[in-house]
Amino acid sequence: MAASDVERARHALEKGAILRVLQDAYGGPAMTLSGLASVLDNLGFPMSPIGLQFALTYLGDTGFARVVKAKDLPGFRHDRLRQGESPETVMTAQLTPLGLKLLDGTVAEDEQIRF
Repeated sequence: MAASDVERARHALEKGAILRVLQDAYGGPAMTLSGLASVLDNLGFPMSPIGLQFALTYLGDTGFARVVKAKDLPGFRHDRLRQGESPETVMTAQLTPLGLKLLDGTVAEDEQIRF
């Protein structure tokens, strides 16, 4: 297995772990990024902030998760961004009904997500 295949497999497992964590919070308030990162770390999926942002952006773009970016928060102001944040920084995430169906196996699999 080539290094790029190993990386792809690891990223797919990380996205699956994110969906599993969001599943546990389904029906409740959106999870903050720090809360999500903490749970993933405890489950053995430590992710860099950039990796977590990338995975959540993918899950949001595919409709499996609802993500809220900094620019979408009420009262957003550029001058209130923390060091390293941009208006595109994902701040919270929630599982969508489509994401729940993916976890339940009732929609077609996504080759970039593994459980």
